Amino acid sequence: TVHPIKIPDQLELYSYVWSYWGGKRIKDIREEAVQDVIRHKVNTIIDHTITPWPAEGAFDSNGHLIKPINYANLDKDLQRLYQGKPIKFYVFYLLFRYKWARELLSGIPVGTERWKTALCEWLNDVAEHLDKQHGISTDNFAFYLYDELEATQLINIVEPAADALQSADPHRYPYASDIKLFVNFMQGTVRSSAFSYFEQRYGKIGIICPTLYEYPPQLLESLRSSGCQVWSYNGVWGWSRRSPHWAKLAGWLCFRDGFEGLGFWIYGSSRSGDPNDAVYTHSDNVPGAGDEHIIPSRRWEAWRDGQEDYHLLKLLERLAEDAQNLGHSSDAQRAMAVLHRAVNTVFAAPTEARRSLKARQRVIAEILRMRAITGNS
Repeated sequence: TVHPIKIPDQLELYSYVWSYWGGKRIKDIREEAVQDVIRHKVNTIIDHTITPWPAEGAFDSNGHLIKPINYANLDKDLQRLYQGKPIKFYVFYLLFRYKWARELLSGIPVGTERWKTALCEWLNDVAEHLDKQHGISTDNFAFYLYDELEATQLINIVEPAADALQSADPHRYPYASDIKLFVNFMQGTVRSSAFSYFEQRYGKIGIICPTLYEYPPQLLESLRSSGCQVWSYNGVWGWSRRSPHWAKLAGWLCFRDGFEGLGFWIYGSSRSGDPNDAVYTHSDNVPGAGDEHIIPSRRWEAWRDGQEDYHLLKLLERLAEDAQNLGHSSDAQRAMAVLHRAVNTVFAAPTEARRSLKARQRVIAEILRMRAITGNS
């Protein structure tokens, strides 16, 4: 609760962490770790351990699937870790950075007709299983082929996969053409001339996800007009690494610049005391932690605060729209003025942490006023 406004369990942002649940520091407290990320408003799962791979030699000479996919691990973890929790999206990592993975464990060269058929049969089978067994439709998941790719990997790996899925026979592969691909990349890629290759291929990408950064207006406009969902994330050298306060401002930056998702690198690495971690664990021997298994970092707590601020900003924006539709034009204009002033004040001096606290208070006060006017609770 952000007094006096109740914050819902599931927020508007697609909020996610890179969650290596199999790492030695997390694997024995996996269920507790999942509960912790949910408490910190994570509603989108990137889980590297549950991708249902085809078996070696699973495809015949034409690329048709001849061995069943083993879904036991996927089914177990979806039920044990995620069932009944406020999760709205899954991103399945396919490890196509590695030759064995992008050749589908069968040595099939990327881009060949056999490969296109095999990829469609495999991913269509996964999509059908997710839909029929877990109620997870193609609106609620994406495949993540290659981490922090550049133009070369976009052209040589992502584009052939997108072409294969988008051109699949809808009668034989009814899910394939609706499957989304998640593409993330570093800020240097966005700001280089090579980004034009991405712009030319927006139609092949479902979710486009640059690292969080204060990009120039023309790049933001390009991203917003892409037709893709536009997410972002904090990379190892990312925008919000400077202090916990900057992690909080990540939510404000998402609101200002139109990002729909926000990722946190990294929840818990396999290395003890990694400064990029969201949390410490009992094995890190944190002074004063007592018997707690998971000890959140200040940056992790601030990151959740930023998402809650994003929710408040979006809520005020919606109330202003409601007021306009109800004929309360002057009140709507006042609400939008408060909103813009809050955001501008925060970014006028982003190193001053108190500004975001005062701006939040002003936004909350205006929300309460607008609720009374619109009748919305």
